Amino acid sequence: MRFVVLLTLIVVCMYISSVYGRRRRGEYGGGHRDHDYGNHGGKNVCQKFSWSAWTKCSGSCGSGMQQRSRNLNGQPPFYGRRRRFGRIFWGGRRRRSRQKYGSGSVKCPIEKRRCALPPCRVDCKVGPWSRFCPCSASCGGGRKTRTRKIITRPQHGGTRCPALSDTQTCNNNICSIDCKVGPWSKFGTCSASCGGGRRFRTRKIITRPQHGGTRCPALSDTQSCNKNICSIDCKVGPWSKFGRCSASCGGGRKTRTRKIITRPQHGGTRCPALSDTQSCNNNNCPIDCRVGPWSKFGRCSASCGGGRKTRTRKIITRPQYGGTKCPALTDTQTCNKNICSIDCKVGPWSKFGRCSASCGGGRKTRTRKIITRPQHGGTRCPALSDTQSCNNNNCPIDCRVGPWSKFGRCSASCGGGRKTRTRKIITRPQHGGTRCPALSDTQSCNNNNCPIDCRVGPWSKFGSCSASCGGGRKTRTRKIITRPQHGGTRCPALSDTQSCNNNICQIDCRVGPWSKFGSCSASCGGGRKTRTRKIITRPQHGGTRCPALSDTQSCNNNNCPIDCKVGPWSTFGPCSASCGGGTKKRTRTVTTPAQHGGQACPALSDTQSCNNNNCPINCQVGPWSTFGTCSASCGGGTKTRSRTVTTPAQHGGQACPALSDTQSCNNNNCPINCQVSQWTTFGLCSASCGGGTKTRTRTVTTPEQYGGKKCPALDDTQSCNNNNCPIDCQVCQWSTFGLCSASCGGGTKTRSRTVTTPAQHGGQACPALTDTQSCNNNNCPIDCQVGQWTTFCPCSASCGGGTKTRSRTVTTPAQHGGQACPALTDTQSCNNNNCPIDCQVNTWGEWGACDTANNCRRQRTTTVKIPASNGGKPCNLTQVEDCQIPDVCDLECELQYKDWGPCSVTCGTGTRTRITHEPNPNKSRCNQFSTTQTEACTVECAPSKG
Repeated sequence: MRFVVLLTLIVVCMYISSVYGRRRRGEYGGGHRDHDYGNHGGKNVCQKFSWSAWTKCSGSCGSGMQQRSRNLNGQPPFYGRRRRFGRIFWGGRRRRSRQKYGSGSVKCPIEKRRCALPPCRVDCKVGPWSRFCPCSASCGGGRKTRTRKIITRPQHGGTRCPALSDTQTCNNNICSIDCKVGPWSKFGTCSASCGGGRRFRTRKIITRPQHGGTRCPALSDTQSCNKNICSIDCKVGPWSKFGRCSASCGGGRKTRTRKIITRPQHGGTRCPALSDTQSCNNNNCPIDCRVGPWSKFGRCSASCGGGRKTRTRKIITRPQYGGTKCPALTDTQTCNKNICSIDCKVGPWSKFGRCSASCGGGRKTRTRKIITRPQHGGTRCPALSDTQSCNNNNCPIDCRVGPWSKFGRCSASCGGGRKTRTRKIITRPQHGGTRCPALSDTQSCNNNNCPIDCRVGPWSKFGSCSASCGGGRKTRTRKIITRPQHGGTRCPALSDTQSCNNNICQIDCRVGPWSKFGSCSASCGGGRKTRTRKIITRPQHGGTRCPALSDTQSCNNNNCPIDCKVGPWSTFGPCSASCGGGTKKRTRTVTTPAQHGGQACPALSDTQSCNNNNCPINCQVGPWSTFGTCSASCGGGTKTRSRTVTTPAQHGGQACPALSDTQSCNNNNCPINCQVSQWTTFGLCSASCGGGTKTRTRTVTTPEQYGGKKCPALDDTQSCNNNNCPIDCQVCQWSTFGLCSASCGGGTKTRSRTVTTPAQHGGQACPALTDTQSCNNNNCPIDCQVGQWTTFCPCSASCGGGTKTRSRTVTTPAQHGGQACPALTDTQSCNNNNCPIDCQVNTWGEWGACDTANNCRRQRTTTVKIPASNGGKPCNLTQVEDCQIPDVCDLECELQYKDWGPCSVTCGTGTRTRITHEPNPNKSRCNQFSTTQTEACTVECAPSKG
């Protein structure tokens, strides 16, 4: 067992040693340096060979690899060091085997490097589709959308991205159309002037419900009116019949009476007379009628089923003066009563009823009734109803549009752009339906002014130097082409000054720096502002005159606000109604639109009521009542029917027609009254709620004949299911949005709608009645704010008038059209005391003769050109120098001066000095001369930095 384990360990160690050795020799991938390979006898063989050219770059795009190798000039390949057994452990002792190289064989490393290629084409990659968003409409056809995002954008000519949104139609089922009714009419006249009456108003159906839409509400409305107590007039009954005449003929008296039914109250009319007496029987006494005997009966009128046969008699004495009327002059009896076959007889067709639909194809029906039912084998009855199609013209379909989309991006980021929203047509108008409204809506946006950077023109040439000598200034300028507005970049410096003519000269006029510009003479539309400067040094001795001491520039060239102006009102248009109250409209147009922040335009339309006079109301009457009882049951009488006024004529309307109608009746034989069967049970109710009807019927058992009593109603209708139906809440259209709560920085605006029909009896609750949206999200103008002034910098001159400057920094820059920053530097004059002016002399005269009596010296003189003032160096009008006359005056002292020292001032005019080298101590005459020299000097002043 131990032997097996030991043998296994030996094999594993040999394998590990072999792998380790290969790695050290470089037989496993990766580049290595030259000194790791080809060492034989301690010499680096590979370095003796030159490199080959780099191979082509691997790959077609992006980055690749290229390599090169040593040119071995035909040397045989070398397969690396080989160890026979590698490192092994044997008997607990490590032994290293010998290395053996191939005869003259060499293997050199390959060198690799990355190389650049044109960028690889990257195709667009998109993610998976999202779920579809909810449909934009619940019916009638809407749109639903899904999106996907870009994972990798296309580069270097890669395939473009496919569509990132997908829209499909949805909910194409026909929308239910709820009933729409028009506004209520005005209430009509009260049915009673007092004591409580009723008045009515109505409204019409504008859109009938379709496809399961909400039913129409009540189309009529009744209110009580005139509830004040009525005065009650006396009411009396009808006159009784006159009593018997006190005489049957030749003149007598008869009386009639009436009773009080209602006694007068509350100031009502008194009762009239309750009895009335008249004369009677003033005619001659009556002569009664006398008739002759009956003739024989004539032929029977029918051969079966019962006919009539007649006999007659004649009048012998006609009645006079109220005598007894003649009796009947004809007598009829039945005959031939054997039963006849009776054919069915039907009445005439009624008029066609109303069409079941106003358009799109409906049905209308007419009926007729059975007058005589068939008996004893008579002809059967024909059809009692007839139906025809009607109103086959297409129904008008109004245009329906979808909701507005969101507004698109503004066409400009500032300066006023336009943004648009759209909506789509859901149902196109057909057959004369209402046209489609506008499908796009455009509004202005980003009306804030765009920032305008300052633009300046090129530099002018330098002007003349401010002084012809003694140091002056020359200036060049450039003008503003476009002033900065609405937070644009400020203007750079408009003037540039350089020194000139620094040679010493007469004193020209010197003026101080310009003061700040004063206030502008106008706040807008272009004004003028002025600055001034003071004279520091007045011109003397022919110096240059002083320049202008005041400077005026234009300012506030921004446009002034222009208020909106409108034209005169147009005349009012026609009234929308000829009576009963309408509206008329007038308009006006904008002649000058508001600009640059001017006052907005007032309302451009005005509506007023008109034609408020009451409309003429024609008289309307109810249906005819049934005819009353005939005054005679047979043999000829009269019957009357009537109708009542339901709406009296008002305001010039059409007068009422006749309210009663009388016809003759019972001219035929005595009537046979109609007889009917018992009532059936009631049928089902026509409505489950809100009030329906149920009907029962009965049939005619014996039809009326010969003017007999007409059949009573054959159907009976009663109300049922009067419990209220659920009424869903209905609301008006949204009002227009109100004013925004903030003019900038984000506010809210609200619109509302009102409830036209509140939810009742468990109907659908009302939706939200207010809607709020954000508005005016443009940033508010931020005015520039600056910090405190620094202390003043040192004065630019120690005398003669200089300037000192202080500054301040911007803490909050102006943004979004806010007020621009004020001046950030402030310059004031300082050290205005006059500078010391050294004396200046004219040109020196010629040297005088050498004065041998005065140590061989000569002199020359001059005159004062500019006298010393303000403590300046006084004038020296005489110069003395040594002179030399051979054999008489030998000038032994020779002075040599060093370089001039620095100027006594760092800015302006001062002095500088130089001294001699050490004089020769053996030359006693040198002591008579000054060892120092002084002259004026000028140093150009640097521009003040504040």
